[in-house]
Amino acid sequence: MKILSAFLAVLVCSSLALALKVGELAPLPIIKDSFGKTIKLEADKGKWIVLFFYPRAFTSGCTAQNIEYTKRYQDFLDAGAVVYGVSNDASAKQCDFIKKYALKIPQIPDTKFELAKAFDVASGFGLYSRDTVIVAPSGKVNAIKRGVNAVSDAAENLEFVQRKGDCKVVLSGTVSCG
Repeated sequence: MKILSAFLAVLVCSSLALALKVGELAPLPIIKDSFGKTIKLEADKGKWIVLFFYPRAFTSGCTAQNIEYTKRYQDFLDAGAVVYGVSNDASAKQCDFIKKYALKIPQIPDTKFELAKAFDVASGFGLYSRDTVIVAPSGKVNAIKRGVNAVSDAAENLEFVQRKGDCKVVLSGTVSCG
């Protein structure tokens, strides 16, 4: 039992040491959206980049989250931000999801978990945790929100980028501005 506890402690501590941190340069890879269009995240430098990771297309929470981002999509663009939804769903499923709900947010099919690994998004049973990472125009990670609320995430992040990151992320993953 002591050996197992020691092993788990080393595993947890080593993963925390490698975890992405606020203030670090964000990994900005070249990726493809659900329609096969190449997206160079590096080219988005100079804008706020909001990456929201969600477990599965067509589920109630993920649908609500994507609809909330779609409602605010133009406001994000007006605030100098680009937004991407990321799941490990296949591109065909994401395309169906976009069409069914008239989503405006580009969707990234991360079927090999490359973005999830780059941004330390947890996954279990093939599903992502509901996390949001915000990258500042400088290319540095400005906020990491874990276990976010599907319904309030878009509104909180819009306020965050409108206030140029002058907000605090509290432990629950919510944003406090003002």
